[in-house]
Amino acid sequence: MYYQNPDGTSVHDGFPNPAADSSLQTLDLNQLLIKNPISTFFVRNALGDVLLVDRSLAPHANDLVLWVSEGEIRTSAHHAVQENAEVWGVITTTIRQHKRPKS
Repeated sequence: MYYQNPDGTSVHDGFPNPAADSSLQTLDLNQLLIKNPISTFFVRNALGDVLLVDRSLAPHANDLVLWVSEGEIRTSAHHAVQENAEVWGVITTTIRQHKRPKS
């Protein structure tokens, strides 16, 4: 807290309240992680991670992709996708929850 002494000097008293700082912005994960909201989907993998998959992106050789073959959904680098498989989308982000709530 800052305040003015009667003699005109400014005094700093303790730490400022971070909640009172209007220059701080909220953290919006949608804004940070999703470039194409209409074509981005959330998929949970077998490990419990959340994958953000963008179907509008053209995959490159080393991009991680979600693909489907014979009814099974898999993930791998694009160059490792089976020949008869359909690439469903490019994985742009993986969210790993290290401490999970008890079920």
